[in-house]
Amino acid sequence: MSRGIPGSTPGHGTPARYSAGCRCAPCSAATARRQSRYRLDVLTGNPHMLNAVGTRRRIQALSAIGWTYGDLAERLGVTRSAVHHLTDERPRIEATTARRITALYDRLSMTPGPSAITRARALAAGWPPPLAWDDDTIDDPTAKPSLGPPPSTAVDEVAIRRAMTGHRTPLTRTERRLIVTRLAAQGISDAKIAHRCSSTARTILRDRQALNIESRYTA
Repeated sequence: MSRGIPGSTPGHGTPARYSAGCRCAPCSAATARRQSRYRLDVLTGNPHMLNAVGTRRRIQALSAIGWTYGDLAERLGVTRSAVHHLTDERPRIEATTARRITALYDRLSMTPGPSAITRARALAAGWPPPLAWDDDTIDDPTAKPSLGPPPSTAVDEVAIRRAMTGHRTPLTRTERRLIVTRLAAQGISDAKIAHRCSSTARTILRDRQALNIESRYTA
């Protein structure tokens, strides 16, 4: 059985290999599953295509901490060139692909990758690392990464008090991190802090890591 050329030929058991002409049982089954998911998305009203900006940002962010396209391709079961193409300026991407990239990003974004060269290239390209993005805004085309201190340190203490007492309140990153500092010191869990900030536990974890704050929560 042909194994293909790494980086150029899709692996067996993938829709990409089927599209390349292979009709083996694993490739046919993978393609059938993909078509079934597409039909289900159509029937349930789930979007088949999504804005590609979040996928592009996630791949670039993983590169910024040392994960190569080859590393990502191996875990996704696709070719290196397929991962590379996902970083171009295409406006839309298949929803199933976006979800797979998101799942991989969630697994790897807190773990440094093995390639110092990839990190250096990403830095030269100006690609922000995962800590620069909030999970709840990374898919927003208008969102900007946080690459350093915010331009303004002004905070709304009323908004902070409202959020800390359980009222859903819009917060700036600076305000949210002040809340993280105060509530983490009280031993409150990331999940509960996230609920008060209308955010996610992963975002709160990243805030704590950026602020070098240890969790005092005990179950």
